[in-house]
Amino acid sequence: MNFKLKNEDLYSFCLLEQNTFVKGNIELEVNMRINGKVKGNVISQKKIILGKYAQVDGDVSCSELIVEGNILGNIKTTDDLIIKNSAVVSGKITCKTIKVEEGAKLNGTIHSTQ
Repeated sequence: MNFKLKNEDLYSFCLLEQNTFVKGNIELEVNMRINGKVKGNVISQKKIILGKYAQVDGDVSCSELIVEGNILGNIKTTDDLIIKNSAVVSGKITCKTIKVEEGAKLNGTIHSTQ
């Protein structure tokens, strides 16, 4: 699983920085990195990266997802999901492939679409 950005994606990227709080759903058609807090659903047709300090209280739906922070909600990806060792995930996971690093905390179910 490789999450490198293509040249055309470099100019289509949304960043939610640490110490930022969003209340409500986020829907976008570009790659996104979240380092702050979101209380609501996050939906993208592209990749989402949840940084180490990210906290999402809602569902996350995208093509590919890397989780380093916390999610309290369901995850649905059409492709790859990587859960890093610092991540805490609680909810139903639906994905094509999943990689969970040692030390990550999962509480929920996993369903493969492959």
